[in-house]
Amino acid sequence: MGMAWQKGDGYFEKNGLALGYASYMAFDIKSKFGIFAMANSRSSDNGGAFCKAAREALGDLRGTATDALTFNQSGQKINCPTTSAGGEA
Repeated sequence: MGMAWQKGDGYFEKNGLALGYASYMAFDIKSKFGIFAMANSRSSDNGGAFCKAAREALGDLRGTATDALTFNQSGQKINCPTTSAGGEA
């Protein structure tokens, strides 16, 4: 698991914005769905609409809504997902 991933309700996501480009990647281990999206971005919302659309697409694949994430401010440790030798979560 890379650094600075955000953990949602059953899924992990990472997004970024640099010099006119936006990216978004998320995956859900249980449903075995993931999404990766890239776009040119000159938006004044810093890629917010793009990330929202990609997050909604992941929700459609999962069959479960994916709400916008907030950073962990509780101070609780967040455990990274693990898989067994057979690849099952």
